[in-house]
Amino acid sequence: MSEFSVADELLKLKELLDQGILSQEEFEQQKEAVLKKGLKDEKSAAKDVIKNIVKLTKKEDSKSSPSDAAFVNTEEPKPVPQPQKKPEPSAEKTKKKTPIIAIAAILAVCILAGVLFGTGALGKKNTIISGDCKTVGSIVTFGSYEQDNDTSNGKEPIEWIVLDVQHGKSLIISKYALDCQCYNKMYADVTWETCSLRKWLNGTFLEEAFSKEEQEKIPTVTVTADKNPKCYTDPGKDTKDRVFLLSIQETEKYFASSDELQCKPTAYAISQECDVDQAVGTCWWWLRSIGELSKRAAHVHHYFGIYYGGEDVDYGGAVRPALWITWDK
Repeated sequence: MSEFSVADELLKLKELLDQGILSQEEFEQQKEAVLKKGLKDEKSAAKDVIKNIVKLTKKEDSKSSPSDAAFVNTEEPKPVPQPQKKPEPSAEKTKKKTPIIAIAAILAVCILAGVLFGTGALGKKNTIISGDCKTVGSIVTFGSYEQDNDTSNGKEPIEWIVLDVQHGKSLIISKYALDCQCYNKMYADVTWETCSLRKWLNGTFLEEAFSKEEQEKIPTVTVTADKNPKCYTDPGKDTKDRVFLLSIQETEKYFASSDELQCKPTAYAISQECDVDQAVGTCWWWLRSIGELSKRAAHVHHYFGIYYGGEDVDYGGAVRPALWITWDK
């Protein structure tokens, strides 16, 4: 499949999505299949190029080497014939072969490097952010994280929901709960500023989920210490973060109903003891706002919406990271 045919297939799938023939989930599955096939064909094309280069090298080698007939002994046989040796190729002939071999080696390295590190056979860099990040409500793919709980097949691409678009940046939140973490490792009075979950998101998670190039797309932003609208607890101070959790106010702003707030965890998150409601398959997930006590943090219930009173901070809850990404560069 050529690069242009991949684009055509994606456009066809988008048309089916817009017409309602495909659901969003079916569209994402078909899109992933098309992209995987395109990458497979590109690898195959790279191998064919290398094979052709090797064939040309061998052909040139055969042309530059004297034929066996040139070394046939035409003299009268002698009692003890001495075996004749083929003469060493001249320096001039060796020079002719060297550039071809060098070019073949360079092309092979360039092509394979392109396939492995995100550059196509034509030298075009693959997109870091896949999907329409300029439209609120759309699903984009960005970064990767263990999700199917099978480390043997590597990390899976992370799907995100676009919540807001401002000045060349998009606010996104993970479509699924990616992990299970305590809001704070110890049962103590904390705020978003001092909790261990904030450090984990901007340290361990950031490094594991995003390459250095992808991290360049994630700006550091001011994360406001919004007060809990139904409690009088101290929210702490504003922070500067790249990855964060939504506050109660942001959750109320970007999600219209409790149904939209429902979230399913990944297999990996479940393996980390994420609390799942077996009847509906959804989990509760942390918000950054402090709850009714400074030892509790607000969260979104499995299916009842926001729970303002919160859960004890040292209890393991599902994590849906949020962040801003830039796409104007």
